[in-house]
Amino acid sequence: MLSSRFIIAAGMAAITAVTIMPVEPATARDDEQAVSGVTPADCSSYVGQTVAVSSFAELHDALPIVTPRDRFESAADYTTRLASAELADPKPVIIRKIWQAGDEGMSYNTDSQTLTVYGSAFGAGRTNFREIMGLPIQRGRDNFASAIGFELNVTQTAQETFEATNGFGAKFAVTRTIRHIDTVWERAGEIGEDPFLGMRSGRLAILTMEAPVARELFENGSAALLFVSRPPFRDSGTSTIGAEFSRPRERQDNVDVLIGDIQCGFLLNAQDQVTHAFTTK
Repeated sequence: MLSSRFIIAAGMAAITAVTIMPVEPATARDDEQAVSGVTPADCSSYVGQTVAVSSFAELHDALPIVTPRDRFESAADYTTRLASAELADPKPVIIRKIWQAGDEGMSYNTDSQTLTVYGSAFGAGRTNFREIMGLPIQRGRDNFASAIGFELNVTQTAQETFEATNGFGAKFAVTRTIRHIDTVWERAGEIGEDPFLGMRSGRLAILTMEAPVARELFENGSAALLFVSRPPFRDSGTSTIGAEFSRPRERQDNVDVLIGDIQCGFLLNAQDQVTHAFTTK
């Protein structure tokens, strides 16, 4: 229950405004405009605006399909084909991140009345994009961390139990969970590179916020990303975590990916008004 996380003074009925901490101005990578063809957004200019938010399914279904490069197509020919698929006038859209109850990627301190926002509030660091996108696999957490990409929604689609045998002939029961995940992806990152400007070790910001406002954000607010599609627009893949004798659980993630330029992350209130904005790299 969320109520255990907040101590609210008696008689405090009205929700007061939060103190908005300074947001770093949008700073584009040297190649960002060339990659997306779109001028980078001034993320802080969205604060206070009520925005139209799209779902993953709406955007996914509206985008054209570009067939993957096959083994008989040269890199130059594939690049030319991608360029010909560019949208005539690509528009930024705002796409919602679905929070899982109890796993919002934020924490609230009632004593200091501060909200700590982590990159995971927008779905950063939760998906093995290197495996999904067919990039060289690196050992350890870098497979998840070194990507400018975000996990938007997770749905468990099946769970089953089967018998397995280890190398010594011992039999054990394995529980396999199958999930469907919606994601957006921009590019592979450097090892240890955070997706947002000013983000350090997964922590994005500490915001001054009164308890009633924080409660409203947890219970009725959401996160969203400002996103501009680019060819090949979408992809899909599977990521698997295998079972071991000491950990008899297997997970298979079937992942849909929207490809484009991810420019901003927003915190939204219940009316889809932007209360805070963060600039991506």
